[in-house]
Amino acid sequence: MKLVRESLFSSVLRSFCVSFFAVIGIVIAFFLVLLVFGAGKSSKALDTSMYDVIIPDTNGRKYAFASNQPLLLRINITGVIGTPPLTAESLRSVLNESRSGPFKNNSIKGILLYINSPGGTATDSESMYYALKDYALKYQVPIYAYVEGLCASGGMYIACTADKIYSSESSIIGSVGVIWSFFNVSEGMQKVGVQNQTITAGTGKSDMNPFQPWTADSADSFKQMANLNYNQFIAVVSQARPKLTPELLRNKYGAHVFYSTEAEQYGYIDGAGYQYDEVVQMLAKASDLEGNNYQLVELQPKVHLSDFLRMSNKMMTKQNKLTSFLKNPLLFMSPNKEELLRQHLSSQN
Repeated sequence: MKLVRESLFSSVLRSFCVSFFAVIGIVIAFFLVLLVFGAGKSSKALDTSMYDVIIPDTNGRKYAFASNQPLLLRINITGVIGTPPLTAESLRSVLNESRSGPFKNNSIKGILLYINSPGGTATDSESMYYALKDYALKYQVPIYAYVEGLCASGGMYIACTADKIYSSESSIIGSVGVIWSFFNVSEGMQKVGVQNQTITAGTGKSDMNPFQPWTADSADSFKQMANLNYNQFIAVVSQARPKLTPELLRNKYGAHVFYSTEAEQYGYIDGAGYQYDEVVQMLAKASDLEGNNYQLVELQPKVHLSDFLRMSNKMMTKQNKLTSFLKNPLLFMSPNKEELLRQHLSSQN
């Protein structure tokens, strides 16, 4: 039997052809998938930017809802307000979606705010408060809030949209106040010989500039804005929580936070030591939903095909880098380190 040894050129050419046609096959498959998804998307009468996630009811049942089934919408106020995804724009999108697509038959009968937030920006907190108030008024639905953890500052602002506020035993509530923080590094710059020149036009444009010494009236305009935010905050809380009068909030409770039982005593919340399922059932009753003929839904952004492919590509890139590193660590070293390692390996041999 005669063996024919394959030449180096033939071997390289064969490997190249196999790789080339494999890549062509992947590209063709990719475009076919895009065509299928694109056709499916264009055939829909309505394409929403959100999708519904079914949450088990209080009996642990999880099932797809019918178009005429009453629903409770859960909105998570968790994390720092004003940072994605907890922004006023995101909340408005959720509220708009809750009246379109599978929910266009006014199936949302109540809203549950699930809160665990230290607060955030005054602008987003105020905008989210008014968006929820307008929604509740327009569609005549009750809003209940359940605090599990922290409900402070902007979290308390948003909670004031609720008809009732309940919390777990260990939750902390309060902090009706406004804080703006600034820093100044001008003295440190002088010590190390760093100079700054700021060019401005308009009186007060450089107030609170961290690179220049502050004057006695540098913070005046910012204090005025903080007071406006604070007065609005006080008005919202005192209107929503009758026991918390403006006088008590300003002169007694201040911007302090309170343990749940204290918060209930002072009037920040309606009840402490409640479980999540209990509050859901109370919201269902307030929404005139009898028995367990309702379902909780939560809206979250859709994961599009392009997002999935982008994440997959990143994962493949990281995996390829790791594989290359394991095969040849020298490729990931600087020339100096590579030479030192080569010398070390040579001396070992």
